[in-house]
Amino acid sequence: MSRLTATQIIIFTSTTLVASLGANIWFFTDQSAMKAEYDQQQLEIQSLTLELASNKELKSDQIQRLEQMNGQQSELAEIINDLQVEFMTLNQQYLNTVDTADQTRQQLTAAQNKIQTLVQQLADQKRQLEEANITIRNQQRSLKATVSDSQTNNTISQISAELTNALSEKYNELAVTQTASGDLTLNVPLEYIFKDSFLNFSEDAEPLLQLIADQVKQYPSIDVTVVGHSDARPIVSDLAERYPTNWELSSVRASKIVVQLIELGVNESQLIAAGKASNQPVRDQANAEAWSLNRRIEIRFHGIVR
Repeated sequence: MSRLTATQIIIFTSTTLVASLGANIWFFTDQSAMKAEYDQQQLEIQSLTLELASNKELKSDQIQRLEQMNGQQSELAEIINDLQVEFMTLNQQYLNTVDTADQTRQQLTAAQNKIQTLVQQLADQKRQLEEANITIRNQQRSLKATVSDSQTNNTISQISAELTNALSEKYNELAVTQTASGDLTLNVPLEYIFKDSFLNFSEDAEPLLQLIADQVKQYPSIDVTVVGHSDARPIVSDLAERYPTNWELSSVRASKIVVQLIELGVNESQLIAAGKASNQPVRDQANAEAWSLNRRIEIRFHGIVR
């Protein structure tokens, strides 16, 4: 084996040193990197440890909440169960109410039908009652008319007899006649009541009117109409200024007699005053006798029973 020269030994030594130095440099550089990575990993481990601890706390809170939720779910389950029971009860009550309502509707329909039947029966009875009342009223009117006619005839006959008897003592020339309608009529010549055929009462007027008033007062159920009649001649005296026609003159004469009868005690509701002028003459001749007969006061007794 040959020996190395000094130069080779120096080169070899230098190379070895350089290689060793490079190795040491690489080792130290790698160690720094590894240490930095190690430190970084430690930081990450610490961070993960903190996160894990936080997660544990969060998990613990979630577990507590879950347990609370489980408790609430149990309570809700009980509430739901109670509600279901109550719903079933209400549903049964509703069904019962529906059945009751159906029965009530049926009863109401039956009652309405019965009411309609009763209403119809009532209407029929009311109509029958009205018909019966009409029949009764007609019978009552007929009976009343019969009784009234009988009473009227009796009253008229009685008045006629009494009035004729009263007139016979002083006024036997005055006659009481009965018309076809059953009324009594007393015709009084105008001079028996008025002076000179005008408007002033004569001396014999008051006794005659008193006699008539006494008869009327005995029968408050009759009406008396006083009718003034005139002749056909026009008015030419001073009366023409106030009473231009025989209508006014005959009417005012009848009115004066009615007022006098009221003063003698006759009820004014029984009296009627009317003027006929010359429209109902006793004689149609145009002479003094006919004119005297036509100028008259007619007193009519109506047999009205009130």
